[in-house]
Amino acid sequence: MDLEGSIFRLSGTANKFTVLGCKTLAYIGDTDNITSYTAVCGATCKDGNLSLLTNGSCEGIGCCRTAIPRGLENYRVWFKSFSTRRCSYAALVEASNFTFSSTYLSSSAFVDAYGGRAPLVVDWAIGTLQGETCESARAKPESYPCVSNDSLCVDSPIGRGYFCKCKKGYQGNPYLPYGCKGRFFYLFQVRLVSLLHKT
Repeated sequence: MDLEGSIFRLSGTANKFTVLGCKTLAYIGDTDNITSYTAVCGATCKDGNLSLLTNGSCEGIGCCRTAIPRGLENYRVWFKSFSTRRCSYAALVEASNFTFSSTYLSSSAFVDAYGGRAPLVVDWAIGTLQGETCESARAKPESYPCVSNDSLCVDSPIGRGYFCKCKKGYQGNPYLPYGCKGRFFYLFQVRLVSLLHKT
C-alpha cells in the first residue's frame, strides 16, 4: 500500500503488523529495500502442533503482532517461512478488528475472512501536503477551518498537518460555525426529545 503524496498516513496506534504462521519471520518497511525494515515479527508453533494454539491469542505462538512507527506513508512486507507445510501471512491489520484463529494456519480462512484485504486504519490531517501547522493555518484567517467558537487547532501527531477538535466539555463539528456545543446543550436536547416522545 502506498499513500505517499496523499493526506493519509497509516495509523501507528490503531494498526499492528501481524504475522501468522509456524516458523515464520516477517519484516515491514517503507521502501522496496528489505534492509530498511521498520519492524519485525516472528510466529512459531511448538513442535508444529496446531492443537496447542490458542484462539484469540496473538503473542508469538502461531501469531505475532507488533507496533509500527507513526507517520508511515506506505509499506512493503517481506517474510521468510522456514516451513512449507503451513499457511503463512504477514499484513498490517487494524488491531481492534482482528482475532486470531488457529484455522488461519491450516486453511485459507484468513484470506476468506477479509476477502483478501485485511482491514486497516488510516489517519489524516489538513495541510499534510503543504507541511502546514496550526500556527501557519491561523495566519490565513480566510481559509482557517477551525471556525466554531469552541474549537481548537491541534498539530497532527502523525507528522505534518493539523486538525480541528472541539474544546474539552464540548462536542460536535469544529469545522462549522457554532458546530461545537456544550454538554448542557446535548443534555437539554435529549430531555426535550424524550419529553416530545411522551406527549
